[in-house]
Amino acid sequence: MAFFEKVNDFAKSTADKANDSIEISKLNSRIANEQSQMRDFARELGEVYWQLISAKTVAPAPEAEEICKKLELAAANFTRLHLYSSLCVSPYSRCTPSHRDGGTFAFVRRVRTGLLLRLRDARRTAATMKASSQRL
Repeated sequence: MAFFEKVNDFAKSTADKANDSIEISKLNSRIANEQSQMRDFARELGEVYWQLISAKTVAPAPEAEEICKKLELAAANFTRLHLYSSLCVSPYSRCTPSHRDGGTFAFVRRVRTGLLLRLRDARRTAATMKASSQRL
C-alpha cells in the first residue's frame, strides 16, 4: 500500500507542478502583452508629440532636443534618399555607378536635371494634346 501512496503523491505533485507552470506561462504571456501595448502607446504618444513639435505648436523638452535633431536629420535623409531613388528609377536619370559618388553638388545637379526632363516631357505632352484637340 505504501508503494501506491507514493505513486499517488508523485502524480499529485507532478500535476500541481504542471498547473503551476501553466499559470506562470499565462502570466508571462499577459506581461508580454502589456509590455507590447505600452510600447505601442508610447510610440503613438511620440508621434503626436513629434507632430506638435514639427508644427512648432510645442517646444521640445530639453531632454528631447537631441532626439528631435536626430529625427529631423533622419527625415531629411529619408526625403533625399527617396528622391534619389525615384530619379534612379526614371528612364531619364543619369544615375550610373560613376555618378552616384559625386557628393551633394552632383546629387542636386541630377535632381535638377531629372526634374527638368520631366517638366520638358510634360510640356511636350500638353502641346501634343493641345495640337490634337485643335485638329478635331
